[in-house]
Amino acid sequence: MLAGSEGEANRERPSPGCLRMLLSGVALLLIAACLGAPVDGVALRTASADAPPPPPPPAWTPSGRQPTVPAVPVQPAIPARPRAGGRVPAAPPPPAWPGSRTRPAPGQPVLRDIVPPQPAPPNRGPAQPIPPRPAPPGQPQPSQPRRPAPPAQPAPPGLAPSGGATSAEGRPGPALSPGAVDARDPAAARPFIRRIEFEGNLLYASEMLKTRLRNKEGTRLDPVMLDLDMEELYRYFRDIQVVEEQVAGGIILRFRVSENPLILKLDIRGNDALDNAEVRNLLRTREGFPLSPYHLAADREDVEEAYRLQGHHFANVPEPEVITLPGGGRRVIFTVVEGPAVAVSRIVFRGNSHLAQKDLLEVMLTETPNFIENIIGDLVFRQHVLEQDLVAIKQLYRSEGFLDAEVALDDLRFSDDKSRVEISISIIEHQPYTVGNVEFEVERLDPGKVASPTADDIATFTDEGLQALYGLKSGERFSGKKAAKGLKEIRETYFKRSFLNAAVGHRRTGETVLRGREKELVVDLVIPINEGPKFRLARIDFVGNEYTRDRILRREVKTGPGGYVDRNKLDRGLAGIRRLNYFDRATLRLADAVGPNGEVIEGWKQATYEVVEGSTGNVSFGVSLATDGGLAASIQFQKRNFDITRWPTSLADIESGRAWTGAGQEFDLLLNPGTQVSQFRLRFREPRVFGSKYSFEVSLYRRIAFRDGYEVDRTGYSLGIGYPLFRADDDTLALLSEIEWRHELVDLDDIDPDSIPGAFLFENENEIRSLAVSLSMVTRDDFIKPTFETQARLSAEYMGGQLGGDLNMWSVSGRGSATWLVHEDDEGKKHRLIGRVNAGIAEAFDDTPEVPPYERFFAGGRTFRGFDFRGVGPHANNKPTGGEFMLTTSLEYEFPLVRRTLSIVAFTDQGTLASSIGSSTAWKWRVTAGLGLRFAIPFLLGDRPIALDFAWPIFSEDEDEPGLFSFSLGRDL
Repeated sequence: MLAGSEGEANRERPSPGCLRMLLSGVALLLIAACLGAPVDGVALRTASADAPPPPPPPAWTPSGRQPTVPAVPVQPAIPARPRAGGRVPAAPPPPAWPGSRTRPAPGQPVLRDIVPPQPAPPNRGPAQPIPPRPAPPGQPQPSQPRRPAPPAQPAPPGLAPSGGATSAEGRPGPALSPGAVDARDPAAARPFIRRIEFEGNLLYASEMLKTRLRNKEGTRLDPVMLDLDMEELYRYFRDIQVVEEQVAGGIILRFRVSENPLILKLDIRGNDALDNAEVRNLLRTREGFPLSPYHLAADREDVEEAYRLQGHHFANVPEPEVITLPGGGRRVIFTVVEGPAVAVSRIVFRGNSHLAQKDLLEVMLTETPNFIENIIGDLVFRQHVLEQDLVAIKQLYRSEGFLDAEVALDDLRFSDDKSRVEISISIIEHQPYTVGNVEFEVERLDPGKVASPTADDIATFTDEGLQALYGLKSGERFSGKKAAKGLKEIRETYFKRSFLNAAVGHRRTGETVLRGREKELVVDLVIPINEGPKFRLARIDFVGNEYTRDRILRREVKTGPGGYVDRNKLDRGLAGIRRLNYFDRATLRLADAVGPNGEVIEGWKQATYEVVEGSTGNVSFGVSLATDGGLAASIQFQKRNFDITRWPTSLADIESGRAWTGAGQEFDLLLNPGTQVSQFRLRFREPRVFGSKYSFEVSLYRRIAFRDGYEVDRTGYSLGIGYPLFRADDDTLALLSEIEWRHELVDLDDIDPDSIPGAFLFENENEIRSLAVSLSMVTRDDFIKPTFETQARLSAEYMGGQLGGDLNMWSVSGRGSATWLVHEDDEGKKHRLIGRVNAGIAEAFDDTPEVPPYERFFAGGRTFRGFDFRGVGPHANNKPTGGEFMLTTSLEYEFPLVRRTLSIVAFTDQGTLASSIGSSTAWKWRVTAGLGLRFAIPFLLGDRPIALDFAWPIFSEDEDEPGLFSFSLGRDL
């Protein structure tokens, strides 16, 4: 072994007891070698108290194998010292350490000063412990498993390594003395680290610091890794000195550190777009923590990046000012130079001839702001978004067949004050490609096996059938949009036919594989298809519906067990369950069906709908204000998923929400006093009477309206029965019918002398008995995510006559709406076009002279913007009389500014209102146009937004009453 001095050698000379233990250990090793038993890791301790412990065993790995250690640079080994009386040639000088540092002589602790490294580029994100840096190229990463230890391992003092050295002739050589190094082993030139110690660290625990080091206790010292360890430690400390103290069997690696000064005060100046709290959340530098130059550099870049995301393209954070305070603490001052918020003034495209500018702008997230956006500052320039836009434009060209198109940023021209930028984008379109061969590569299970396709499936998915679904044919210009739509059609067809695992398109991208032809603008298309197995549905389960009855959920799923799985129907069932609005969350899980023995049944699946019960009762208190209804307060209790038969048995049923919950019924109680209209309503609806398709609804109500010159008080009830005449399998079309009986008492009193003539004809109380039949139709292009949806209702009512009552009349009315989703951006802002129509005709018969005022049609205010409330149509004594014929239409475009909160609408309303359809003024058409704002405050006003509209009549009649402004605050009740 390497001896430091004669005294040290005497202290480490083995005692007789140790020699006996040594001989016993050698005997055990020889016996184990003869029996073929492994001897790795067998070692005996000496009796010496100064002997260091052996290296720790390798960590366990899941494979049971020993982890590997990183490779180390090859260095010349240091020859072992001669034994007593022997001589060896002079040893070569030790190798130079990195940074021109020389290795210390054995037995002499040496102090080394290492120059702190320059701060590295910071990691993004909030303040957190910084992970260790990766090793330099060519060095293994610290997270990699270590290689097995080299064959020559030093044994503890007093014991030679098992097997010893080997001579060139293959004979075992003499065993090395403890601490000696083997010249044939390059790694043996570096000493073992027996301990790692820290001195001077007050804030950071030594054990935590050890985890940050690449050099570990029990391994050989790696100088390259030591440099990286020093760089890591300089993130925590101001000064570091390394001491290598020689001990028996290795060294103690000691780090003497000086703590960074504490930050006692942190100031942020110059910030306006981001407040102090937002900036502080970005900083790693914080009060009460040590000052780190690395963190300062990282914080500067993070703050600058945050400002660029806010549109401050020229934001700059200079080097923070660090001031020494009395007592040694530091004050750090971050100064932010925000610069202007840069808006896009114009986007110029050069070289585009096939695609128009509006088509290119459609796929871009970078937009030129309109007048309103310039005021509220909603759109700003962001460099990284523009880079994404260039990729999107190139993808758009590829989807149009221009596979060689090139898109590049040509120039950014900033205004003198740097608040505006003009973006110039260059495009080289090249020539479009045409479609060559279209090939389908289908992999399917062999017929006759379980879950194999049927004969009908094979006949459906022939090349001709797949080509019909794909749509894109040979000779056409290639279109990425048509290709994507064709792949979707093929997938949907496979899903409908129960091939749930069908993979259509490239296995990684899911797209059509394109194969170009050399020197031709032709591309061959290959569509790989792996059909997979065909599944049947074993069962449908519902989980989590603690209160809701299974039948309520099951009726939303239009498929059942036993047949083949239709994933589209299952997904529509999930959408139907979500539309019930009974649950906080609803998901669908498809899994392999399991038999009674616990084994998977091949070719069968089971569907499980998992729901989380939500709150279905709502008590709301509100205030509404509108030009149509005046000021009103409301107290309303609504209960969805009501169950009239589930009465509470204890207070716990009411507190938990179990009481009156679970049957899918509806209950509504409303008390709505107001300055112009007051009403009370109690409504109950059962959508499935005794589990049938029939629905039943009953309402009790009272409504008091204060009109120009009279008051109307209506009290009554209504009974309705509905039945669905038709519902498409994909729920894109539904036709419903309903018949309603209405019985009420109407009291018209408090008539002014100058009121309308019709008020005097129907003064005092009249009984109404009526029967109405209605048809309702709902259409949508997709049940789950519709982009086009219509709703229409046509009603015919017969009043009096054979039904009895005081009034005899009939009426036919209809209303409808259509909504188109024009565009939806990545932020969820939806541009919508909405069309509405409302029509009605009424006529009295027998002894009823005319239609009473409270059964006539009125228009104006919110129903016909640009006119006063009830300001359209016939008037008497300067008061509206209403009409027996009405037809109004509306077209409105909604432009969202802030998602679900603020929108602008542009609209036009048109229509007519006349005393009868046969009058000379029946087709006097009115037209208005205007602009409006919509503010949504869901937590305060519910689903109905605040509506502010300004409209101007373009065509009107002399008797009409124009009104520029109309509004409503709160719900329309």
